[in-house]
Amino acid sequence: MHARVAGVVTGMAGAIIFIAGLTRLGFLDSVLSRPFLRGFISAIGFVIIVDQLIPELGLAEIAEQVGGVNHGSSVDKLGFLFGHANQASGITATVAGISFAIIMVFR
Repeated sequence: MHARVAGVVTGMAGAIIFIAGLTRLGFLDSVLSRPFLRGFISAIGFVIIVDQLIPELGLAEIAEQVGGVNHGSSVDKLGFLFGHANQASGITATVAGISFAIIMVFR
């Protein structure tokens, strides 16, 4: 089910980008201010980091049992992370941290 949803969303995003390229909407990048774009990109990065911390710390099963966390806001997810940090899997967190460090060093 999740793979189908991901496929549909990916297809829709690709179609929108393709249509935007055909209609020459690239000028919008120069119309929007740099601080606005930087803030938007930083906010997206923050949301992605918060979303990925739950599985990277091995808390995905606990989040499913608690309910409402996976589809909640970033504030709900941060509250869940701080409340259940003591139940995090050490091995999973170590592998995620080392992988992140390798990616950042060798990029």
